[in-house]
Amino acid sequence: NIYHVTDAVYQLFVDKGYTDDRIYYIAPDLQHSTTIDARADVASLEAAITQWASDNVGADRALTIYMMDHGLPDRFYLDRQRGQSFTPTELDEWLTILEQNHPDLRINVIIDACYSGSFISGEQTIVGENRVVITLTDAQNLAWASPDGAIFSDYFLEGLRRNESLYNAHREARLAVEIAHPYQQSLLNGDSNNRPGQADDGAQAAIRGFGFTGTLDEFNWPPHIFSANVSEITEDGRATIKAD
Repeated sequence: NIYHVTDAVYQLFVDKGYTDDRIYYIAPDLQHSTTIDARADVASLEAAITQWASDNVGADRALTIYMMDHGLPDRFYLDRQRGQSFTPTELDEWLTILEQNHPDLRINVIIDACYSGSFISGEQTIVGENRVVITLTDAQNLAWASPDGAIFSDYFLEGLRRNESLYNAHREARLAVEIAHPYQQSLLNGDSNNRPGQADDGAQAAIRGFGFTGTLDEFNWPPHIFSANVSEITEDGRATIKAD
């Protein structure tokens, strides 16, 4: 189920125009796919954020981290059998190092794991300015699987495929999950406090997605012009163009 989700995330970015060198995929089993870049351990994740990402992000190139595995309160397991896990404090430190090298960087973090809401609302937290954090459940409950993947991620990724914003994709997935598992309450935080669900939290998430330049995609699209008019051309060939 975990690989079903992470492979789907990889394919989503490929389908939206990303090349393999712009996607860094870590997993416990290096033989799972030729798309795996490194074994899933703490050192690999830290290096991916503080080193690899530093060469691939900027003010117009957001960093999106999608994590899927097992979790406990204030802990995400990269490979539990090998004792590889990290805390919100550690992840926050790595993200802060990256942000210091890239001011105004937009970061999106999606965590699909049990008790993942502790990364937002617990004593330790990864929320911060210019960060949108989505967790698939709150700090007290499980994140449920689907027959092949995970209920929330299945719906959430489908929304992103349709170019919905992070906010709308999250809202639709949350509503779908609540029908089957009412206690799985996903969280979204988009400001610098650790109180998810406030009005300001949705503002940034509503303008991030594959249809919003520089927030998930890597393309600098030209603006869409709704209307335009040109003033009368003067004798010296000058005119004023006004556009919305």
